[in-house]
Order: sequence, then C-alpha cells, then structure tokens
Amino acid sequence: MNTIGGEKLEIMNHKKRNPKLIIYNVPEEITELNVTTVIKDHNPEITLNGEDITVKFMYKTRKGNYKIII
Repeated sequence: MNTIGGEKLEIMNHKKRNPKLIIYNVPEEITELNVTTVIKDHNPEITLNGEDITVKFMYKTRKGNYKIII
C-alpha cells in the first residue's frame, strides 16, 4: 500500500475490541465471583476460559433484581 499511495496514506492495524454484554434479572445468589462459572455451566458450548469473561459492573435495579455488565 505504501508503494501505491506514497506518503499520502498511513497504514494502521486496528485493535480488537472486547464486546460488552448486559445480563438482566440475575438472581441474588449469583455474585461477581461465581458469574463466570454459572455462565459456563449453563452454556456448555462456550469454550472460553475464566479470563475471557470479566464483570465490569453489577447493580441492583429499582425492581429489586440485578443486572451484570460483563
């Protein structure tokens, strides 16, 4: 690409972005510590390790249930 565009073009590699996911209506017994094991137990087709899923936020809504952003 540099030979075609010369100094007019700049080539950059983009970084991969990690997607964020919101899980609604989470029961109280699921905590930030065991959410990854619960997700993997309920979804055996997921082939991720524990480091791939990290909890960013967990908060209680006005209705009394929880939301987790991973």
